[in-house]
Amino acid sequence: MRLIIAEKNSVGRAIAGVIGIKTTETGYIKCSDSAETVVTWASGHMYQMAGLDEYTPADVPTGKNGKKVWRFEELPVFPETWILNKDPGKREQTELIEELIGKADVVINAGDPDREGQLLIDEIIWESPNKPKTYLRYWANAIDRKSIENALNNLKPNDDYQGMCNAAEYRRRADWLVGINLSRAYSIANHHLSNVGRVMTPTLQLVADRDLEIENFKPADYYELWADFGAYKGIFLPDELQEGTDHEGRLTDKSVADKISAECSGADSEITSYSSEEKEIQQPLGLNLADITAAASAKFGFSAKRTLELCQSLYEMKFQSYPRTDSKYLPENQYADAAGVLETIKRLLPDLAKEIAGADPSIHSRTWNTEKTTAHHAIIPVAADPSETDITQIGEDERKIFELVCRNYIAQFYPASRVRKTVIRTQVRNYTFESRGTVAENQGWKAVYDDGGEEKEELQELPTVREGDHVKCLSVSSQTKRTKAPPKFTEGSLIKAMANVYQYIDDPEIKKILRDGDGIGTSATRAAIIEKLKAKFIREEGKFIVSTPEGRNLLKEVSESLTSAVTTALWERDLSLISEGAQPHDFERRICDFVLTEVTKAKENYVPGEYKGTPTDFKCPECGKPLYSKKFSWCCDECGVKLSKEMFSYSLTDTDLKNALAGTGKVLDKKFKSLKTGKVFSGKIVYKKESKNLSIEFENRPLDSKYKCPRCGKPLMRLASKIMKGSFWWCCSGYPNCKLKFKDANGKPMINEEKKQ
Repeated sequence: MRLIIAEKNSVGRAIAGVIGIKTTETGYIKCSDSAETVVTWASGHMYQMAGLDEYTPADVPTGKNGKKVWRFEELPVFPETWILNKDPGKREQTELIEELIGKADVVINAGDPDREGQLLIDEIIWESPNKPKTYLRYWANAIDRKSIENALNNLKPNDDYQGMCNAAEYRRRADWLVGINLSRAYSIANHHLSNVGRVMTPTLQLVADRDLEIENFKPADYYELWADFGAYKGIFLPDELQEGTDHEGRLTDKSVADKISAECSGADSEITSYSSEEKEIQQPLGLNLADITAAASAKFGFSAKRTLELCQSLYEMKFQSYPRTDSKYLPENQYADAAGVLETIKRLLPDLAKEIAGADPSIHSRTWNTEKTTAHHAIIPVAADPSETDITQIGEDERKIFELVCRNYIAQFYPASRVRKTVIRTQVRNYTFESRGTVAENQGWKAVYDDGGEEKEELQELPTVREGDHVKCLSVSSQTKRTKAPPKFTEGSLIKAMANVYQYIDDPEIKKILRDGDGIGTSATRAAIIEKLKAKFIREEGKFIVSTPEGRNLLKEVSESLTSAVTTALWERDLSLISEGAQPHDFERRICDFVLTEVTKAKENYVPGEYKGTPTDFKCPECGKPLYSKKFSWCCDECGVKLSKEMFSYSLTDTDLKNALAGTGKVLDKKFKSLKTGKVFSGKIVYKKESKNLSIEFENRPLDSKYKCPRCGKPLMRLASKIMKGSFWWCCSGYPNCKLKFKDANGKPMINEEKKQ
């Protein structure tokens, strides 16, 4: 028997469908081929790494929850033998796979084509009491019939992929060693839960640094001087010694700008240099997941998580190739498939028929480069058979992503875009003005894009002149500009920053070491890391993401080494080398040394005491002292005011608290939900001095001032029953602080007959 173990159900069924299905059983499929193939599948990782408590002595005291207490005495923990436990929810399928392994002559690892996919199946083999006689690896970047057949016909020994397995295994060990040890160490030192991670914390630092840069930014005016030479215009180029300029060479002194304008207007001038040359703009490289995420965020407002879900869905439905890739290149052996892929695009997206008609499959763009592909290639459409894919299978969001991928692929078969770039420098008295012109000579691949592609520039035609020609400067105009702060991160731009973190590193020596693509996290993990940060440390502001007070406070509480993107990026590079065959043991030793140093720092900084909470910028509404943020409330350490962070299933934001304390809150539309009835309602969050707490003022309450609440004196409200049509009931307008309710009798409240609460 031949056993194929896929990473997930959908892939397993696709493989079995190509081989031929004989019978479908619970958890596996019997195939009709002569090799008596059986296809089964995992469901993500079937094993979980043991927690820290499984490695600590049994005599560690336990708390009220029955778990071992957190103490410095047990830290750091460096397991000699790593423990894996079967995921309780997947135990039945895991044991079925183990049983099938025992019956097989040949076992084939059909995990996803990446490091994690390799490890996911390998760990099942490690932990199984039965071992395969022959163990092979299936590798396919798509699950259409042709890709599956190619993979089945080119099986390789699984040992050939040992480097990839090692990289995944030692990556998760590093995550455990850093995350578990240091989260516990800093939680003890800081007297509150401090979640840190090998990739998560440096990512948070990227966001916080950008936020602080924006907050500290002070806009300033500067001046652009434009000279009119009749046939063309030019902008003033200050030299290094020009007075009235800032460190970036911008003219910031208006009096100097006015002086230059006055001196140059009407003056004779001379052309000191002229160049005009044709330049080619090459086709864009292929798309990786970071590229698609950035584009989807900018164009459609999709989150990183949503984009990954859409790409995964398109992969599983055989529309495009494997999504979790950092590569922008394609292997040469797929070049011959171009005509078939283009025909598939034409069938699925007839709106692109014109663009496909203009494509030339003989064009060989720079994207086709086997040497620059890794375990994966760029994300491309799949040349699927009409029986496998139909455009009606996918929704509008999938279609948007698919069209992005298709346009990029079509662009590979258009010629390079050609433009003529002209530069004129004109001397007016002692000042230099520069004119730049660009004329499109052949649109090339840009014709595939509605917006001309990513390369955008203003087209301007300049006249043909010669050095030494004399022209008249007719006038010089001054335009006032204002410096702008850098933009906030979106999820898409943050993903790009994580993937190319060297761009955010100042140290020139480190920049030399790191190269394009040496990032933090991987294409498979970055979206999940952002989702984890959203739980507490970053929040969404429209399409942007910003750091929270809790996030910034965490960065202050942990070591700079832990927040450094450099540290993590170098580790990621080490993992890439391990994937290529380097030995992993030195890597784990360096991680352990790092953890030991960081735990020692946490111990040295530990001061016994009670946890107040995370400091905030908010002031107590009663005594004016600072409020501290805890998990469920904002608290005043001075007078004891405690403001809840959740009201009627709605989690309050810092903005909600700020508005409530300032009395500027607005009605939140259908944000609140009754725990009793499940009904949603609208209201405004306000601070009530009587109760010294936050409360909700309900929207559009029909008050009747003739009847007062016998308990608190506030007006009663007459409300229509949602259960019995035509019936009414009364309640106090002071709800939820006062919850009295009354029956209705001919439009009046039966105050002597209070409804049961």
